[in-house]
Amino acid sequence: MAVAKKTRGRIWENQETLLLLQKWGDENIQMKLISCTRKRPIWQEISDFIRAAGYEDRDEDACKTRVHTLVSAYRSYKDECEKTGNGTPKRKPAFFDEVDEFLSKNHVPNRRLW
Repeated sequence: MAVAKKTRGRIWENQETLLLLQKWGDENIQMKLISCTRKRPIWQEISDFIRAAGYEDRDEDACKTRVHTLVSAYRSYKDECEKTGNGTPKRKPAFFDEVDEFLSKNHVPNRRLW
């Protein structure tokens, strides 16, 4: 029995990622993500927003994965900066400033954000 190989999606464009961060960082969306146990409809709402902007191939799983990747890269960089004796890592991850603006404004250091 052959297993279908899943192909990778298209690389996220910068403008597309900024739209995603804008919608994900929205206060109403964050309140829904905090208060609901079933988050799939919320990610569907985010996906619908991205699709309405002309990026038709982004489903809720792609949006959730992209946010997870950005926040993980952000936290890894911050952790690396806090280690003593290592100095500052060479480069900030993509969209570091945008993620930092949201996370530092909302003071959510370790809360699961997706």
